[in-house]
Formats: sequence, structure tokens, C-alpha cells
Amino acid sequence: MNRNIPRLLGALTLASTLVALAFAGPVAGTAANLQFKVDNLSPSVVSQGALGAFYITASNPEPNTSNISQLFLTEKSGAGVYAIENSRPGTCTMSGQLLCNFGALRVGESITVRVALTAPSSGANWHPDFEFSSTGYVIDKGKNKSHGDLFIKTFDIPLAGANDDSAGTYVWDAPHESFHDGLTLSSGNKQSTTVTVFEANFAASAADALTISCIENSTMCPSSFFGEASEITVDAGANHLIHVVIQMYRPGRNPNQVNGVYHTWTDTSGDHEENITNACPTEGTPTGTCFTATSLGNKNIQLDVWLTHNGRVNGW
Repeated sequence: MNRNIPRLLGALTLASTLVALAFAGPVAGTAANLQFKVDNLSPSVVSQGALGAFYITASNPEPNTSNISQLFLTEKSGAGVYAIENSRPGTCTMSGQLLCNFGALRVGESITVRVALTAPSSGANWHPDFEFSSTGYVIDKGKNKSHGDLFIKTFDIPLAGANDDSAGTYVWDAPHESFHDGLTLSSGNKQSTTVTVFEANFAASAADALTISCIENSTMCPSSFFGEASEITVDAGANHLIHVVIQMYRPGRNPNQVNGVYHTWTDTSGDHEENITNACPTEGTPTGTCFTATSLGNKNIQLDVWLTHNGRVNGW
């Protein structure tokens, strides 16, 4: 797979097009004809210190006849640039605060930027703030002296802490193909979920402390479950090989008492279910669904589950 090809999600709930103009100060004459769009490629929750990603386009479309003599972009939340793909190479910072000086944007021209930013390492929410300006970088709120045009788009992204029951990242490259929620097992955190994928260029998230329900008219619903359900969302539901490691705090079963893992998921063709009962191979990487149950000691156990779909899983 070519990991440099952006995978643009088909249904981005946070995608936004800004066509109305906001002015940073008094402007003489007509506002710039900039059309500015930001797609939020991030998962619904981003782990503190993980990646969020955004796809930004700016254009000066015809039939307008006025060039934009200079165009700048900055992001003001304080997040650092992890990686960037830019249709105008050499015009944006490769680390630190996102700062781009695109120069002139002539009639009929457009700019595209796909950027991964490192989310804050603390806090409950992250507010990415992208600002295009025709006069320079607008760094300090309330101190802008610009007399040009200012185009702004902000987002509100929930952050997951190290001990939370959720986690997420944009999988830009191999170092971000594995992520997890709170790993310290206790009576207050009865389950942890670690997700590993083997491709990139999409959002991925996981959550536990959930319950599971068998699908309507189920033909394989187990009579009982143990532990919590874990939910995995990868690439907006697209099919991938996914390795899920679930650790459980004293679930009341030994590994040899685990019958299997019930898995439900929904795609464009409807609701689906499967009982994963076959054991994973002892060597090599599985190519299909399987599970392994092992002891962690102190009455805790671990389920290694291999999936080929997103969805929710629960041991039985």
C-alpha cells in the first residue's frame, strides 16, 4: 500500500467549508475571493499526545479576476506539526507551530495541505484553530493589527487521558499503528484495550467499559458474557486486519473456561455477527479471525483477538 496517498473519509461529520468572510480589521475595497475548507480526519476522540489530522484546501476560483498577492496559514492551538504533505513544497514548517507562507494565489489556483498535529498532553478538549490571512501570520488573539482578510476555522476534539476507557489517533505511519487506553488494571479499570493495525492513513479509536447486545434475530448469541465489551473503529468501518489485545481484571474465568469471542459489526449491507472460536496459530501472523486466552496472574486474563472488521467484541 502506498502510505502517501491520503485516504479522505467519505462522511466527515466535522468537515466544514468556510465561504463567508471574516475581517480582522477595517478593509478598503473588496474582500479576497478565497474559498477555504478544512476536513477533520481525526478520530472522534484523540488520546493525549497522539495525532489528529486535517486536510486543508484553499482556492481562488474563476470567474473571479483578482489574484491574491500573498497568503499565509497558521494553526494556533499550540499543537506541533508531526508530518505534513503540501502541494506547494517548502512553504510550510515541518515541525513546531504550523506556519505556511504560500506566496501568491492566482485566479484558478488552489493549495492542498494534509497535516498531522500532535495533540496536547493534558486537558479534556483540544481546539485546533486554523487561520488563513492575506497579510501575515496572526499569532496572538486580540493583538491582530491586520488590515487584510482573515479566514478562521476551529474544532472541538475530545481528548482521552492515560487512564481513560477510550483512545484514538490518526494513523499516519508505522509508529502510530498501535495504541491503547488505560492499561493499569484495577477494580476501577476492569479492562484495557490495545489496537494494532498494519496499514496507515486513516483514523482509529477504541473504547471499553461497554456492554454488548446480540444483533436482532441472532443465530449465535451466547447465553452469557464475561468482562466488558470493547469497541474498535478503524478507517470509518473499512475492512482491515486488526489485532485487539484485551486485558481483564479478575473476570471470574480462567483461560481454559473461555469459549470464544462474540463479535458484532455494521456496514453498508446491515448488521453482522460471528462467534470467534478458533485458536490463533502459535507462530506467524494470523490472516483471519481467531483468539487466544492466557493468564496474566493474580486472577487477571488476556484475550488476543484478530479481526477483519471493526465492531464490538465480548468474551463468553
